Amino acid sequence: MENSVLRKRPYAAAATKPVYKGKIHAAITAAGERDPYTGEPLAWELISKWDSSHEQPDGYKRKFALLPTVDHITPDVLEFGICSWEINDAKCDLAPAEFVELCKKVVQFRP
Repeated sequence: MENSVLRKRPYAAAATKPVYKGKIHAAITAAGERDPYTGEPLAWELISKWDSSHEQPDGYKRKFALLPTVDHITPDVLEFGICSWEINDAKCDLAPAEFVELCKKVVQFRP
């Protein structure tokens, strides 16, 4: 939770660990089998498979692109969803609508 406070999230100072866990559990329970942005099937079987015991070779992270991750739906509200690691990396702190608009710009410029 300390990282959230450092990011100055309005909810971070008041939210307790049980609240965070409950919100994340609700997101996982509500998640479907597919990434909500791309429709690709999430690879739930990859959970707990990342090997952090040593530096990984080039391309290793790519194998985990469809790993389900916890996504902050909007930056200023304690609301979570589940999406692939690849999309979560690309989305960063953008709200869903902002991310979709960014994707549209990319597609228009680089068809």
